[in-house]
Amino acid sequence: MQKVIDDFEKRVQEVDKYFRYLKHLSTPGALLTLPQSISVKIEAEFLDMMKANSLLILYNLIEFAIRQGILEIYSKIEQDGSCYETLRREIREIWIKSHYRKVFNPESNWNTAQKEAALMVEKVANKSLIQLGEEAVPLSGNLDAKEIRRICELHKISYAVAPGAKGGYQLLAVKTKRNELSHGNISFPECGQELTLDDLEEVKNEVIIFIRCIINNMKDYVDNKQYAFSPPPP
Repeated sequence: MQKVIDDFEKRVQEVDKYFRYLKHLSTPGALLTLPQSISVKIEAEFLDMMKANSLLILYNLIEFAIRQGILEIYSKIEQDGSCYETLRREIREIWIKSHYRKVFNPESNWNTAQKEAALMVEKVANKSLIQLGEEAVPLSGNLDAKEIRRICELHKISYAVAPGAKGGYQLLAVKTKRNELSHGNISFPECGQELTLDDLEEVKNEVIIFIRCIINNMKDYVDNKQYAFSPPPP
């Protein structure tokens, strides 16, 4: 999980660099100096597009961290040689639901579904290695604080965050604007006009604090093998 954290922090530095350049470009009277001593004035519409683009960059950071964190947990489960009975109930349920999606795939015929169901039973009975992948918890452009807490709850990962994250409230704004931009419901200049640099800086800081807390919680989850079955005390 440390690699996920390191990669996240590297991306945070990239985000911070983008915001620094955006701030420089937003300075009144700022010019772009090109070869042959040509200077170009920074147009307001261009700055609005840059501000809107910052939301896409932030959403990319969110989805990267959560996806890679969950996949690292699944990788650790596999590395431990975990079978059905050695995993906690919540992870078993995730595995079962993942296979059920194959069983009840509308494109599957009866024989295919029957074979998939039989395979599940055999894996449990034979104590086969449990493998989970990205399809177990689909993300697909839907991550805000509520959804991240739901994913954490599915695995029994702590979703406690520092006060500076303010409950992850700003993640909803990032997800909403990202989806509006991606689906063409709003133009980049229109989106950017609604935001000040101070607004964006606040959004960025809260997003980073929230996600940093979550992936550190994931690290604790892996380090303490909280995905494993723990029998009740006698």
